[in-house]
Amino acid sequence: MGALWWDRTRGAEQIPDLVERRRAAEGLERFQATSIKIMQDGITENFTAAVIEPYCRCGGTGLSYVDPALLNKYVAELDRHGFQVHFHAIGERAVREALDSLEGSDPANRHHIAHLQIIEPSDVPRFARLGVTANLQPLWATHHAQMDELTIPFLGDERSSWQYPFADLLHAGTRFCAGSDWPVSNAD
Repeated sequence: MGALWWDRTRGAEQIPDLVERRRAAEGLERFQATSIKIMQDGITENFTAAVIEPYCRCGGTGLSYVDPALLNKYVAELDRHGFQVHFHAIGERAVREALDSLEGSDPANRHHIAHLQIIEPSDVPRFARLGVTANLQPLWATHHAQMDELTIPFLGDERSSWQYPFADLLHAGTRFCAGSDWPVSNAD
Protein backbone atom coordinates (compact mmCIF):
# COMPACT_ATOMS: atom_id res chain seq x y z
CA MET A 1 0.00 0.00 0.00
CA GLY A 2 1.25 3.48 -0.77
CA ALA A 3 0.28 7.00 0.22
CA LEU A 4 -0.39 9.74 -2.26
CA TRP A 5 0.96 13.13 -1.22
CA TRP A 6 -1.48 15.92 -0.25
CA ASP A 7 -0.17 19.05 -1.97
CA ARG A 8 -0.64 21.75 0.66
CA THR A 9 -0.36 24.46 -1.99
CA ARG A 10 -3.62 23.18 -3.48
CA GLY A 11 -7.07 22.60 -2.04
CA ALA A 12 -10.04 20.34 -2.68
CA GLU A 13 -9.52 20.66 -6.44
CA GLN A 14 -6.76 18.03 -6.16
CA ILE A 15 -9.13 15.35 -4.84
CA PRO A 16 -10.35 14.23 -8.30
CA ASP A 17 -6.68 13.92 -9.33
CA LEU A 18 -6.00 11.74 -6.27
CA VAL A 19 -9.01 9.56 -7.06
CA GLU A 20 -7.72 9.14 -10.61
CA ARG A 21 -4.19 8.30 -9.41
CA ARG A 22 -5.64 5.65 -7.09
CA ARG A 23 -7.67 4.21 -9.99
CA ALA A 24 -4.60 4.16 -12.24
CA ALA A 25 -2.71 2.10 -9.64
CA GLU A 26 -5.47 -0.53 -9.44
CA GLY A 27 -3.91 -2.50 -12.28
CA LEU A 28 -0.58 -2.86 -10.53
CA GLU A 29 0.01 -6.30 -9.10
CA ARG A 30 1.55 -5.44 -5.74
CA PHE A 31 0.79 -1.76 -5.15
CA GLN A 32 -2.35 0.07 -4.08
CA ALA A 33 -2.56 3.86 -3.65
CA THR A 34 -5.32 3.94 -1.05
CA SER A 35 -3.89 6.42 1.44
CA ILE A 36 -3.33 10.18 1.46
CA LYS A 37 -0.40 11.63 3.44
CA ILE A 38 -1.05 15.06 4.94
CA MET A 39 1.82 16.93 6.61
CA GLN A 40 0.00 18.96 9.25
CA ASP A 41 3.07 20.42 10.96
CA GLY A 42 6.85 20.31 11.15
CA ILE A 43 9.19 19.28 13.99
CA THR A 44 9.96 20.56 17.49
CA GLU A 45 13.69 21.09 16.90
CA ASN A 46 13.09 24.02 14.54
CA PHE A 47 9.84 25.16 16.21
CA THR A 48 7.60 24.24 13.27
CA ALA A 49 5.69 21.55 15.21
CA ALA A 50 2.24 23.00 15.89
CA VAL A 51 1.84 23.53 19.64
CA ILE A 52 -1.00 25.06 21.65
CA GLU A 53 1.03 27.32 23.95
CA PRO A 54 4.11 29.18 22.69
CA TYR A 55 7.50 27.54 22.83
CA CYS A 56 9.53 28.48 25.90
CA ARG A 57 12.46 30.87 25.36
CA CYS A 58 11.66 31.64 21.71
CA GLY A 59 7.88 32.05 21.47
CA GLY A 60 5.83 31.07 18.45
CA THR A 61 3.42 28.17 18.15
CA GLY A 62 4.66 26.42 15.04
CA LEU A 63 2.87 25.87 11.75
CA SER A 64 -0.37 24.26 10.67
CA TYR A 65 0.45 23.55 7.06
CA VAL A 66 -3.21 23.00 6.19
CA ASP A 67 -5.69 25.48 7.65
CA PRO A 68 -7.73 23.51 10.23
CA ALA A 69 -11.09 24.81 8.94
CA LEU A 70 -10.21 23.65 5.44
CA LEU A 71 -8.61 20.45 6.74
CA ASN A 72 -11.96 19.36 8.18
CA LYS A 73 -13.61 19.73 4.76
CA TYR A 74 -10.78 18.03 2.86
CA VAL A 75 -10.64 15.06 5.23
CA ALA A 76 -14.42 14.60 5.12
CA GLU A 77 -14.29 14.43 1.32
CA LEU A 78 -11.29 12.08 1.29
CA ASP A 79 -13.10 9.87 3.80
CA ARG A 80 -16.23 9.83 1.58
CA HIS A 81 -14.02 8.65 -1.29
CA GLY A 82 -12.77 5.78 0.87
CA PHE A 83 -9.21 7.02 1.32
CA GLN A 84 -7.23 6.28 4.46
CA VAL A 85 -5.84 9.60 5.70
CA HIS A 86 -2.34 9.38 7.16
CA PHE A 87 -1.26 12.48 9.06
CA HIS A 88 2.18 13.70 10.05
CA ALA A 89 1.52 15.37 13.44
CA ILE A 90 4.30 16.07 15.92
CA GLY A 91 2.94 18.87 18.14
CA GLU A 92 -0.15 18.65 20.31
CA ARG A 93 -2.02 21.26 18.26
CA ALA A 94 -1.41 19.32 15.03
CA VAL A 95 -2.56 16.12 16.74
CA ARG A 96 -5.73 17.88 17.90
CA GLU A 97 -6.34 19.34 14.43
CA ALA A 98 -5.99 15.87 12.89
CA LEU A 99 -8.35 14.33 15.46
CA ASP A 100 -10.86 17.16 14.97
CA SER A 101 -10.83 16.57 11.22
CA LEU A 102 -11.54 12.86 11.77
CA GLU A 103 -14.66 13.42 13.90
CA GLY A 104 -17.48 11.60 12.14
CA SER A 105 -15.14 9.76 9.74
CA ASP A 106 -15.57 6.10 8.82
CA PRO A 107 -13.38 3.95 11.11
CA ALA A 108 -13.30 1.31 8.35
CA ASN A 109 -10.92 3.61 6.46
CA ARG A 110 -8.36 3.03 9.25
CA HIS A 111 -7.05 6.58 9.48
CA HIS A 112 -3.58 7.07 11.04
CA ILE A 113 -1.82 9.84 12.86
CA ALA A 114 1.94 9.35 12.75
CA HIS A 115 4.79 10.47 15.00
CA LEU A 116 2.70 11.83 17.90
CA GLN A 117 5.57 13.35 19.81
CA ILE A 118 3.29 15.47 22.00
CA ILE A 119 -0.34 14.70 22.83
CA GLU A 120 -2.34 16.88 25.20
CA PRO A 121 -3.70 14.38 27.77
CA SER A 122 -7.38 15.13 27.11
CA ASP A 123 -6.87 14.06 23.47
CA VAL A 124 -5.52 10.59 24.32
CA PRO A 125 -8.97 8.89 24.66
CA ARG A 126 -10.13 10.37 21.36
CA PHE A 127 -7.95 7.96 19.37
CA ALA A 128 -9.90 4.89 20.50
CA ARG A 129 -13.26 6.67 20.39
CA LEU A 130 -12.69 7.73 16.77
CA GLY A 131 -11.01 4.46 15.74
CA VAL A 132 -7.80 6.30 14.78
CA THR A 133 -4.55 4.31 14.67
CA ALA A 134 -1.54 5.73 16.51
CA ASN A 135 1.37 5.23 14.11
CA LEU A 136 4.45 5.27 16.35
CA GLN A 137 8.21 5.53 15.89
CA PRO A 138 9.50 3.95 19.12
CA LEU A 139 13.12 4.81 18.30
CA TRP A 140 12.23 8.50 18.67
CA ALA A 141 10.87 8.01 22.19
CA THR A 142 14.30 7.64 23.75
CA HIS A 143 16.07 10.08 26.01
CA HIS A 144 19.12 11.36 24.17
CA ALA A 145 21.25 14.50 24.03
CA GLN A 146 19.09 16.09 21.33
CA MET A 147 16.09 15.80 23.66
CA ASP A 148 17.99 17.66 26.42
CA GLU A 149 19.41 20.32 24.12
CA LEU A 150 16.75 20.98 21.46
CA THR A 151 13.43 19.80 22.85
CA ILE A 152 12.81 19.87 26.60
CA PRO A 153 14.12 23.44 27.16
CA PHE A 154 11.71 24.74 24.52
CA LEU A 155 8.69 22.64 25.51
CA GLY A 156 8.90 23.15 29.27
CA ASP A 157 8.36 20.57 31.99
CA GLU A 158 4.61 19.99 31.67
CA ARG A 159 4.49 19.68 27.89
CA SER A 160 7.67 17.57 27.91
CA SER A 161 5.83 15.10 30.14
CA TRP A 162 3.22 14.70 27.36
CA GLN A 163 5.79 13.31 24.93
CA TYR A 164 5.29 9.83 23.47
CA PRO A 165 2.44 8.70 25.78
CA PHE A 166 2.41 5.12 24.45
CA ALA A 167 1.16 3.54 27.70
CA ASP A 168 -1.64 6.11 28.03
CA LEU A 169 -2.76 5.43 24.46
CA LEU A 170 -2.62 1.67 25.06
CA HIS A 171 -4.65 1.92 28.29
CA ALA A 172 -7.22 4.06 26.45
CA GLY A 173 -7.73 1.24 23.92
CA THR A 174 -5.93 2.83 20.98
CA ARG A 175 -4.95 0.68 18.01
CA PHE A 176 -1.18 0.87 17.31
CA CYS A 177 1.13 0.38 14.39
CA ALA A 178 4.80 1.28 14.30
CA GLY A 179 7.68 1.86 11.95
CA SER A 180 11.11 3.41 11.69
CA ASP A 181 10.16 6.38 9.47
CA TRP A 182 13.05 5.40 7.22
CA PRO A 183 14.87 7.19 5.58
CA VAL A 184 14.54 9.86 8.31
CA SER A 185 15.58 7.24 10.86
CA ASN A 186 17.50 4.00 10.64
CA ALA A 187 15.38 1.25 9.08
CA ASP A 188 16.75 -1.30 11.58
